Amino acid sequence: ADLYPALCDYIFICSSRGMMDRAKEFHLWAIEVLAATHGSTSSLVDIRRNEFVTFLISQGLFSQAHDVLEMLLHARESSHGYSSPILCPILLRIAGLCADHLQDLER
Repeated sequence: ADLYPALCDYIFICSSRGMMDRAKEFHLWAIEVLAATHGSTSSLVDIRRNEFVTFLISQGLFSQAHDVLEMLLHARESSHGYSSPILCPILLRIAGLCADHLQDLER
C-alpha cells in the first residue's frame, strides 16, 4: 500500500529532473501496482493509464500512447461490452491523439 505513493513521488522527481526513461518505468510500475491491488478494471488504474498517456504524448511518443489507449479500449470492451458509453472517452482520446500526431507530422 505504501509503494504506490512512493512511485508517484519518483515519477514526479524523475520527470522534473529530465530523467524521462526512468519516469516511464515508474509509470508502468505504478499501473502494475494498482492493477494488482485494485483489479485491472479499476477506475484508479484507468486514471493512472490516462496520466501515462499524457506523459507519453508530452514526450512525443505518440505510437506508445496509442498502444496504451488501445489496450485500455480492449480491456473496457471485454469488461463492459462493445456498445458501452464508457468507451466514448477512450475513443475520443484516440481520435484526438491521431489528430495531434498528424499536426505534429505536418510541422
